[in-house]
Amino acid sequence: MLKHDLNDIILVEAVKILIFDCGDYNKKESLLILSDYKTCEIGEFFLLVLSSLHINASHLILPVAKVHGQEPNEETSKKMLGSDLIVGLTTFSLAHTTSRINASKNGSKYLSLPDNSWESLRSDALRENFRDLTDEANEIANQLSSASKIKIITNDEFELCCNIQGRVANAAPGWCYNKGVLASPPDAEVNITPIESDTNGKYVINASITHPKLGLLTSPITIEVEHGAIKKIEGHQSSILENIFDGFDSSSRVVAEIGLGLNHKAKLTGSMLEDEGFRGSLHLGVGSNIALGGKNIASSHIDLITQNALLFADELLISLK
Repeated sequence: MLKHDLNDIILVEAVKILIFDCGDYNKKESLLILSDYKTCEIGEFFLLVLSSLHINASHLILPVAKVHGQEPNEETSKKMLGSDLIVGLTTFSLAHTTSRINASKNGSKYLSLPDNSWESLRSDALRENFRDLTDEANEIANQLSSASKIKIITNDEFELCCNIQGRVANAAPGWCYNKGVLASPPDAEVNITPIESDTNGKYVINASITHPKLGLLTSPITIEVEHGAIKKIEGHQSSILENIFDGFDSSSRVVAEIGLGLNHKAKLTGSMLEDEGFRGSLHLGVGSNIALGGKNIASSHIDLITQNALLFADELLISLK
């Protein structure tokens, strides 16, 4: 028996926001829900709400992955290819998998909602008007795409310089505005992939790290990057991050993404999607970036989130109102 039913108006509203506003779903489309053994109850609640609206959806319950970016089984991959809207409720994100990329290329819209909880469904961050962020996201994406380098200043002194020559930024305002689009509400962001071998400098992580062993940080962690890869980690919790990277090959240490959060209603909570979308936050995605237009193939993708940083695209300061 489900812990929640249709009398829980806030949760029902959240499902409707995600499916209709963020997923841009219409009843002629096929709908697939993916969960795992930790999140299947939320998946079943989605089915309950959809059934009350006379919408048929499929629900696949997968084994719990070990990390973000782990490929699902072949049966799931095939099912994804044939679905118009996919709701990814698995504990770890499938956004950076080949299966998701292929589904998107085939026209599937994808809502990437990893590690969702009843609390995140109740969050004010999900009540942002994501469609109103579209113009701003596109404007910032154009500014980044036309630049050749990015400089990030953290802790008022450390500089991280990234070569983005020829790379195209992704506007991700939090909703599927077209076929093949991936959205991760409450995350709303703009991101770009740097040249994989050409990021250098230091970066202070003072907010959170999107991994179950870390989350909200108790004190800052500083990373030193040389030729695109993390070479040194310092700080009170640095050994935890070091051990996480040690569980993968060297490609997991490559700086793969630079992202800027846009969501006015998001807060720093230790939850990946809300923290990445926190307005004005910056995150470095480390590991795989094939799904974002980069060239680094890795079996993991971890985001290192900071606040109160400055980001310059060439000489232009990217600031949010």
